Amino acid sequence: MKTKPKATKTDLKLRHETHPQTTEKNQYKLVGYDTFSSEWYPLSGSYPTDKEAFDAAKERLKELEISQPSSSSGGQSYFGIQDQVYIEYPDGGKRRIT
Repeated sequence: MKTKPKATKTDLKLRHETHPQTTEKNQYKLVGYDTFSSEWYPLSGSYPTDKEAFDAAKERLKELEISQPSSSSGGQSYFGIQDQVYIEYPDGGKRRIT
C-alpha cells in the first residue's frame, strides 16, 4: 500500500496562495429590510471584500427601483417604504447602502 508523500511548508504556502481558504465568517453578506413589515431577510451571495459587497448592494438597489419604484414607494427617503439594503460585516455590524 502506497502512502502519500507529506506536504512541505512550501507546498502548503503555495496551495494557500493559489486556493485561499475563505470561511463564511470572513465574508461580507447582503441583508434586506422590508420597511413595510419591519422584517429583515437574507439576500443571496457572500463577498470576500467590502467593495464587492458594496457593488452588489448597488445592483440590488437598482433591482428594487424596478420592482418598487420610487414614484409609488417613496424610494430610499426617510419616509419611503422601498426595501432597504445593508452590508453585513464579518463582525456582525451592518451598514445601510443608499
